[in-house]
Amino acid sequence: MKKREKKGQVMGMSFGMIFAIILMIAFIVLAFFVIRHFLCVGDETKTGLFYQDFEEDITNAWKSPESDVPVSYSLPSRADYVCFIDYSSGVRGEYSEIYDEFKIYDERGNVFISPLNKCLVNYKIIKHIDIKGITAISNPYCFEITGGKVEFNLKKGFYDNLVCVGEECEVSSNNNINSEENCIEASDIQECCEDWFINNNLMKATCMGEWVIRDGKCAWKCITAMD
Repeated sequence: MKKREKKGQVMGMSFGMIFAIILMIAFIVLAFFVIRHFLCVGDETKTGLFYQDFEEDITNAWKSPESDVPVSYSLPSRADYVCFIDYSSGVRGEYSEIYDEFKIYDERGNVFISPLNKCLVNYKIIKHIDIKGITAISNPYCFEITGGKVEFNLKKGFYDNLVCVGEECEVSSNNNINSEENCIEASDIQECCEDWFINNNLMKATCMGEWVIRDGKCAWKCITAMD
């Protein structure tokens, strides 16, 4: 009788231990999924902030007369590249796989983060960027993310309407805007001189008139009724 009681106690303890082990495993698995979920949300937020900061920097450069600004952004370790893609043009260069990777999202973005991952905001349309100028040589044009950082330059010339990104950009300049090399031989003297006038914050007469070249410089000529 005593042996049976002892055996039952041992079996009872064994079932209790098994149940406790099962609970521990369940908690560990649950904790793993919770941690992974929060890491995923954190990376999604980080890429969202990248787009927000980048768009703000682009807007500031676009509003400036000229710009050549180095910028740096933090991105999750699971992200490899920031790429600019013009899907109105064909693929060229070394990143053809990334071009194909995002092709189904061609109308949703012009800036992409590779690789595709549910924990990343992978694409966004950024306004005021010269996507054709950026991708003129390589389409996609990609920047590698190193140590959780990506760096590039924002460039805009005096006569440019859009902001270019990268070292391959060709931008216009207002150097020697009033010299013989431009306004004297410009196809549109009025536009060239008006740009020079605005850039140099000069005053011109309030009379009706037009720009003319006088002694190699822009001059405002008043037009009277007699003229």
